[in-house]
Amino acid sequence: MGFVEEVKARLMTAGLVTSTNFFKGPKAAIPTGAGPYIQMTQTGGEGNQLVQDSALGYSKPGAQIIVTASDPTIAEDKAKAIRANLMVVRNIELSGTWYQEITADQEVFDFPLDAAAQRPRSGFNISAVKRPS
Repeated sequence: MGFVEEVKARLMTAGLVTSTNFFKGPKAAIPTGAGPYIQMTQTGGEGNQLVQDSALGYSKPGAQIIVTASDPTIAEDKAKAIRANLMVVRNIELSGTWYQEITADQEVFDFPLDAAAQRPRSGFNISAVKRPS
């Protein structure tokens, strides 16, 4: 299981996403309904942290999370709830992978309207320090 899938599993357990409203990657086809729809796209992250004998100790992936909804308040509130849920990840396992931390790189902010249906979007970026999956 990879970074996006591990974060998705945590958010599903918390009731913040479902298998029908969570989409992975920049080319995901977001439905035209009211939403909210959550899209998570992995970004470059940071360089890996090596340990003794130059072995890979921790990877440092990053991702962007965008919430699309017909109502801007719904998009913003869902993004804030997801951010709050991830900000408390400290020294725990997600789906069997050890996470030192997940941090939000900034507060929730507005994105341009989605091209397909002109709906409001809110989101933020996250960074993690974790053992390799």
